[in-house]
Amino acid sequence: MQECLNLGLGVLTVEQWGVDGNDVNENEFMSYYTRSQRLSDHIAVIEHLEKHPPEGWNGKLVFIGVSEGGPLVTDLSMMCPNTLATINWCGAGDWPWADELWQFFDHWKQNSFWMRLYDAIPRWLPFSADVPRTRGEYDSLVQQIIQNPTPDQRMDGMTYLYVADAFQAPLVDYSKIRSPFLVVAGTEDSAIASSDQFVQKAQEAAVPITYFRIDGMDHYIRRRPEIIQDSFKWLQVQIENQRALDAVNQ
Repeated sequence: MQECLNLGLGVLTVEQWGVDGNDVNENEFMSYYTRSQRLSDHIAVIEHLEKHPPEGWNGKLVFIGVSEGGPLVTDLSMMCPNTLATINWCGAGDWPWADELWQFFDHWKQNSFWMRLYDAIPRWLPFSADVPRTRGEYDSLVQQIIQNPTPDQRMDGMTYLYVADAFQAPLVDYSKIRSPFLVVAGTEDSAIASSDQFVQKAQEAAVPITYFRIDGMDHYIRRRPEIIQDSFKWLQVQIENQRALDAVNQ
């Protein structure tokens, strides 16, 4: 938040359903916890701001998202023509989410002793993991989840409602991203190949994209505060460029 304030930005976050300060209604939260709902909520807030603009607001929007917030800020960048810039930390991917999730599971198994041990345990044992052992088993489960999008069943901690919604998310339309877009991804992240493909397709579509591909970084960018600071330095340049353009057009 302070980094945004230092750049002269107002800061706004949209809370999840069922959350009121420190009070969380878990049933309400899980009943509305999907990517589509999060996108709809943000659009509703943006439309309200545009109808009732705060004093001093220039009408421009900056989107910053991390991990699961990455697809959200990508969608918002495509949908909002008044986007000034977007920062996507460890959440920009071109692959369908079913493929990214399988890659995460596979990466997890290969790099975790406990997951390799779990993978060797017969599935009839009560303490075995709920991660499918093969891609065929996984694809079958994906279809079952899509056909039964309930908040009452879970896979790897996420509700069927959430993952069914994510599995059916439309692919990125790069032609609709017209503002500066920063992708930050680590080479040790399971989704690095998907991020690489996102950037390649964005470049082919002439998106003004910048790629921070960080050697040795995994999914947890919070462990790399210097990369976060470099991201805000990039954002400062975009803001200064916009201010210069506004001054020319006045």
